[in-house]
Amino acid sequence: MKIRIISGVIGAAFVVLLLVFRNTVALNIILALALLIAVYEALFQTKCVKSMPLLSVCLLYSVFPPFFHLIGVFPHGLLITFLFMFALLCVSLWHHQSVSAKQTGYAFFATLLITLSLSALTYLNAIDSVYGLFYLILAFCGAWIGDTGAYFVGSRFGKHKLAPEISPKKTIEGAIGGILTTMLVFLLVGIVYNAAVVGEREHVRLGMTVLLGALCSVVGMIGDLSFSFIKRSFGIKDFGNLIPGHGGLLDRVDSLILVAPFVYIFYLYVPLIVIQ
Repeated sequence: MKIRIISGVIGAAFVVLLLVFRNTVALNIILALALLIAVYEALFQTKCVKSMPLLSVCLLYSVFPPFFHLIGVFPHGLLITFLFMFALLCVSLWHHQSVSAKQTGYAFFATLLITLSLSALTYLNAIDSVYGLFYLILAFCGAWIGDTGAYFVGSRFGKHKLAPEISPKKTIEGAIGGILTTMLVFLLVGIVYNAAVVGEREHVRLGMTVLLGALCSVVGMIGDLSFSFIKRSFGIKDFGNLIPGHGGLLDRVDSLILVAPFVYIFYLYVPLIVIQ
């Protein structure tokens, strides 16, 4: 428990640092490095992708998506993604005796899922100098507050297993606790922004913000369970040991992989900050 708390504090400090430099290219660079590590863990630590040429192509591509919002998805981001897919297939054909279709398929899926999803953070940040921070905070809270709430509630009251064959320690009671905790935190963030940040003619829609909190908690659980399923499929406990008590970087951002793009999509269709 002590190690988990210390690692959690270090992780929180990292997020704060990221938010401090969010209006500079440092955000993109830090995210690119994080994606490089996450993709490496997803491909190499699982021992699924054993081909170094295949791994190299995926790692090279992983540093580009965080810059797509700067250079434009169309046409530059699309071109880079096409070149990645083309190179992946060429490497697979050239090394067809040692590279299986399973390796190629998993490498393609995992690389695009991780890089494009987490790069949604850059689009959230670009919404506005003030409101971008609001949505970034919601994304991080949506991914990690529910997990924390589920851990403590599940440890105390958990009796009914949520997905015993995928993640034996997760319980239905913990999941409910995680959802309620996330909703409460989202409400508090909305109230603080209403009181201290938004202008007189604007306000945060608290009801929609709380709803987003509940949905993010569920989406985050799906992301967490999905990567737990991947780990069980490959027979590993963690994606790495980079963070003591938490495993690898990917073990800590698995929920964020789905939550980040979900928050951005929610913003596009249901704005949380409106003019009165």
